Amino acid sequence: MKPMKKIILFVFVVVFVFCKILKADDLFPFAISFDTPKDGINVSSLLDAPAGKHGFVRVQGDKFVTDSGEIRFWATNLSGRANFPEKDAAEKLADRLARFGINCVRLHHMDSWAIWGDKPKSQRKIDPVMLDKLDYLIAALKKRGIYVNINLHVGRWLDDRDGFPHKNERPKYDKGLDNFEPKMIELQKEYAKDLLTHVNPYTGLSYNNEPAVAMVEINNENSVVIEWANGNLDNLPDPYGTEFRKQWNDWLRKKYKTTEAMLQSWNCVNEPLGDEMISGGDFTQLLKFDGKDWYFQLDDKKQADCHVIPDEKLVRIVVYRDGKVSWTPQLMFRNLKIEKNKPYTLSFRIRSDKPVSLRSSVAMDAAPWENLGMYSTISVTTEWKTFQYHFFGTQDYEKARFTLAGLKVGTVEIAEVTLRPGGNFGIDSDCTLEKGNVPTLKKDEMQLSEAYRRDFWQFLVDIEWNYWLPMSQYLKSELKVSSPISGTQLYYGSKHVQAALDYCDDHAYWNHPSWGVKQWDSKDWYIRNRALVNFADTDIFTRLGTRRIAGKPHTVSEYNHPVPNQFSAEGLPMICAFAQFQGWNGIFQYTYAHEPNFEPEKFTGYFDMIAHAGQLVHAPACAAIILRGDVARAKTTIFGLMDRKMELDAFIKNRSPRQIDFTSIGLDFRLALLHGTALDLNGVNQTELQKIPVIPEDQKVFVSDTGELTWNLEEKDAGYFTLNTPKTNIFSGFIKNRKFKIGDTELSFGKTRLDWATVSLTELTPNRILVAATGFMENSGMKFERYDDKNPDRMTVHNNWGVAPILCEGIPLTLSFPVNGKTIRCFALDPSGLRKGEIGCEISEQFVVIPLSPQSKTLWYEIVF
Repeated sequence: MKPMKKIILFVFVVVFVFCKILKADDLFPFAISFDTPKDGINVSSLLDAPAGKHGFVRVQGDKFVTDSGEIRFWATNLSGRANFPEKDAAEKLADRLARFGINCVRLHHMDSWAIWGDKPKSQRKIDPVMLDKLDYLIAALKKRGIYVNINLHVGRWLDDRDGFPHKNERPKYDKGLDNFEPKMIELQKEYAKDLLTHVNPYTGLSYNNEPAVAMVEINNENSVVIEWANGNLDNLPDPYGTEFRKQWNDWLRKKYKTTEAMLQSWNCVNEPLGDEMISGGDFTQLLKFDGKDWYFQLDDKKQADCHVIPDEKLVRIVVYRDGKVSWTPQLMFRNLKIEKNKPYTLSFRIRSDKPVSLRSSVAMDAAPWENLGMYSTISVTTEWKTFQYHFFGTQDYEKARFTLAGLKVGTVEIAEVTLRPGGNFGIDSDCTLEKGNVPTLKKDEMQLSEAYRRDFWQFLVDIEWNYWLPMSQYLKSELKVSSPISGTQLYYGSKHVQAALDYCDDHAYWNHPSWGVKQWDSKDWYIRNRALVNFADTDIFTRLGTRRIAGKPHTVSEYNHPVPNQFSAEGLPMICAFAQFQGWNGIFQYTYAHEPNFEPEKFTGYFDMIAHAGQLVHAPACAAIILRGDVARAKTTIFGLMDRKMELDAFIKNRSPRQIDFTSIGLDFRLALLHGTALDLNGVNQTELQKIPVIPEDQKVFVSDTGELTWNLEEKDAGYFTLNTPKTNIFSGFIKNRKFKIGDTELSFGKTRLDWATVSLTELTPNRILVAATGFMENSGMKFERYDDKNPDRMTVHNNWGVAPILCEGIPLTLSFPVNGKTIRCFALDPSGLRKGEIGCEISEQFVVIPLSPQSKTLWYEIVF
């Protein structure tokens, strides 16, 4: 820490060690106040009010700038109804956001329901009452120096009211479909025009000419590429399926002119079926599942039974307990010989006593366990269903296996398992370009040649080119939007397409909630209760960092470690430090609130920060890191080449656009922890391979090339992160009776509930330091329990979220640093950030020791020089 230019502050965190384990009685209520007291903790001075005073935000290289220079965003989201508060609530909301240094708000899910008013007869006419509330909110934010990010399409799901039948048979929110359905695209333009050309009566400006609009996002988490890859476009009802097929045939006709030329290019194969490769698959004889050919893999013998029933010509599997890993129990046939580019036909029948999702594959029977041309997730029901797959072997492999994996508690019956070389790998002879009835490819259809599949992937990418660029051009040319425009998030479709717009955006969540059967089921869900510091070299930052696009401004407009993850306080300080190191331009926490109740006193859901004291007390540190630029940008940037052909190859190999990053081009994504990283789409900046550092496979300590960020994973399940800069220091991680150093600072923790803590120290002024220390917290009466027996980190509260108030753990610690003769005082702060009591300091000639105790019942403190 460097509170004044001539003072170097070292932080030594020592802790009162309690002899007993902390009980619930040791927790205390702590909710950050919803007022903004003049003398409380407040970093609104980092904002330059009013927003837009220096002209429009614009793109300059890989930065956002205004007339006053570079601008970065420490931001949050408002979702759904929270975008439409009453006027007095809007004023208090804007004050509170400014207090925490937030200088941009992403207006999200406005179109999903609220903006149309109550019980609307149409989803085409914006309700004037709701629009007035939005106008007032934006004006209130602008006055305090807070920009807005306007999202256009997020959740409007058109239906019969506006002439779009079969809503429930279409992808949710019309994702992917609205990239190519002409009427839907027209209604997107209509909504954009109605909203962006509307004049806000409280500012006198329309949103297309409002410098407080930092950016506009066309369509959230939406791409025809990802929707097709997820199978959501396989069975589109008419007229949508007909339109999809028509555009596919138009694309083929433009490329090939004739059916003959198309079939010649595709090298369609129709070979007679060869000899059976799976013996015993008719199940007319008893089998030994001993691993020589058939094998039934279990965690233990009591987990499941597997028996052939010859009279019924089937194998019956009864599972009593789910596997400890996701792929067990699994049934397999081994010792298959697969040849590269050879056609094969696999078929089997299956049913279960209840709907279940399983995985089927033909793959390697040893590490790295790669599939050899066939992999599919299958939906099994109570009725017999035949699954047939045509595929080409992707490589020569002597000992492959057929597998049905991920069997769940219940009964499954399987019959007529057959794998033979050959099959019909073309299209029906009746399908021609002249008739315009060549079928669109479905997600799991592998029967066609690589040339056919490559054509279809390119067709999807071309839909993107023909959707995102014209939409952006419409906003710019016809609506005269002055703000930078993005399309959607990078890992949903083609990075080349998104990079053709003004800036690029991404989303990431650590331990996003998952659901058992039905998404967003309030009872049947879980989160993985894990700390990111233990996985820093394998997840989130390494992925995010190595899919950023060189030469483009980059934001992450949704990021969170959702509640009830007990380590959720770690997320925002770490992502802000990492973003600033990487030279990104904005971090948006998701979300501040979903509802216009802006004074809750408990956790209201997975994502809302509004009552999350564990995140809010570190918000000033996040603001200082991003807005003040406390973290230095990487000294060196590693650029990995990803041209259009390489991207298409990765789509085909992965059958998805999701994990397109350094790993797709053979580079180590852990480089993002050491250096700046970015994908180079055109070869201008590509780093020579011999100049790319080689990271040892077993490396456990990662120090940024600036020396400021450190991830330490030396001790299993006990990682930690430190940030050491002149004005902001952070520790987040597990304690494990260890002493730590941040520069010359030593830290020594005592017992906490999780043996874990997050601590931030931020210079507010040259003579004031804010200390925030967080650990365990929960709603009163929250029932946190294991979701299942096989995965100890899967935790849930079902719908037992508890009641107010939030109960927090105080982190016992002692701060020690050199003072060079300065007078030091320390104060515990109340929920408003006001001083409520002085902490006694032990001062010597060179050092001061400040003991901070849970008895102070606070999460933050102020040190005054």
